[in-house]
Amino acid sequence: MIRYRLQLSLLTALLGLTQCQKSDPSLAKPEDQLPPATQTGAGTFGCLFNGQPWTPQGYDGYPNFITT
Repeated sequence: MIRYRLQLSLLTALLGLTQCQKSDPSLAKPEDQLPPATQTGAGTFGCLFNGQPWTPQGYDGYPNFITT
């Protein structure tokens, strides 16, 4: 019984500690990863979707919803 508890405790600790993510302050702001705004009709588009930058990846006649 003690061995089972020890294994369960170690597994729980391992799973709990591997789920942590630290933010990297060196990463650019999401707004900086979008294409620049134009007034010439350059055909560029980008937006923030749930805080993540999104730009379309080409057009082949069908909707393209691949995220970058």
